[in-house]
Order: sequence, then C-alpha cells, then structure tokens
Amino acid sequence: MRIIIDSNVLLSATVFKGAKITELMRIVIDDHTLILTNNILNEVRKVIEIKKPEKLPDFEKFLSLAKFEHHFTSNEGIDTTIQIRDPNDIIIISDAIAVRADILITGDNDFFDRTYDGLEIIKPADFIKKYGQ
Repeated sequence: MRIIIDSNVLLSATVFKGAKITELMRIVIDDHTLILTNNILNEVRKVIEIKKPEKLPDFEKFLSLAKFEHHFTSNEGIDTTIQIRDPNDIIIISDAIAVRADILITGDNDFFDRTYDGLEIIKPADFIKKYGQ
C-alpha cells in the first residue's frame, strides 16, 4: 500500500524516537511504500529548527537512509473545499489525495471526523495493530 505520514508522525519518528514509532516506521518502510511530500518535509524541518535545532542532523540522516518516494506537490492545487478544523491540515489531505495514498497515518484527531476520497486515516498505534506482523 501507498502510505503517507503526517508531519507529527514523521517528527516523532525522527526526533523523539521510541519503540512504538520505530516499529511503525519499520512496518511502513519494509512492507509498504512510504510517501513524503515537500510540504510535509518542509513543515517538519521548520518545527525542528524552532523547537529542537540540534536534532536537524538526525532528521536529515533519516531522510538519507530511509527508503521513500518523494513527491513535489503544488500548493496551488489545494482543494479548498476540504473541511477540517485547522486550515493548515488541508495541505496534508490534498497531498495524500494528489499522491494517491491508500493510508494517511496521523496522530491529529482533526482528521478523523470525515472521509476523504476513500483515504484510510489511521492513528499510529491502530496502524501497528491492523497491519503489523
């Protein structure tokens, strides 16, 4: 399956490492296709630069070693009809739809109140339970 992860999950995986998030990333990278977009990568870099600048090398190292598809998505094609509490999250949904992801993994509760073009939206722990081995 094609899986896109929200910036909060990518941030946890690369900066605030733990056993569960490491297991999640192992499953995604080993058994599926991880997709990262320029919007997600830029958001994570921005957060790291503000909150934990010393962790930026860890993030860049992860990107250099991990197997993933990188997609450039244009902010000009964002679907402004998407309804979600935080307008910044529209970019994540638009990116997931644009790259034809099957699953969006996120810890953000704002994504769970509706469906978006058949995209499965799931929390990290639920993904491990459902798709882990």
